[in-house]
Amino acid sequence: MTERVGIIIRTHIEYWIQRSRLDDDPEMAPGLAVIGAYVNGKLIARAGLPPEWDAAEDNALFRDPRAIQYMAVEPEPNQALRAELFAIVPVSAIPSDEPWVDTDDDEDDGSALITLGVVLRLPEDRSSDRSFEEECVHHLHAILGGNAKPAVDRALDILLG
Repeated sequence: MTERVGIIIRTHIEYWIQRSRLDDDPEMAPGLAVIGAYVNGKLIARAGLPPEWDAAEDNALFRDPRAIQYMAVEPEPNQALRAELFAIVPVSAIPSDEPWVDTDDDEDDGSALITLGVVLRLPEDRSSDRSFEEECVHHLHAILGGNAKPAVDRALDILLG
C-alpha cells in the first residue's frame, strides 16, 4: 500500500456563506436533504444532511463571515482529487437548547467545523506540473474565486467534447 499525504488548508480571509436546500435526489442521496453552500452567490459545494435540516437555524451560523477549511488526501495517479469544505464557526455561535450548555460564557470556547460539502477535481483537470499541495491551493482558489464548475457539469463537458 502506498503511503498517501493529507492536507488541511484554512483561509485567512473570512467569507459570507449561505446554505440552502436544493432539489432532493432520492437516487444519489436517499433519505437526505441536499444542501448547497454558496460564497458570493456562487455554488461552491453540495452536502447531504439530515432531512430535518432547518434553513433558519442553519443560517444563524452564518450571520458573520467565516473562514473556510479545505481537507484532502492525495489521490492515486489518474484519479479525481476529492476534498471536503467546512466553515469554521465559533462554538458559541451554534444554537443549543441543551440545559448543560453555558451560552453566557464569554471565554473563547473553540471552533467547530460545519460541513459545506464535497468538491472534486476530475482527473482530466488535474495538473502533473504541480505538487499535490500546490494543486490543492489552486483548487481552493478556483472554488472560492467562482471559477470551478460542478463535477457533474464538468464531466458532461468532457463526455460531449
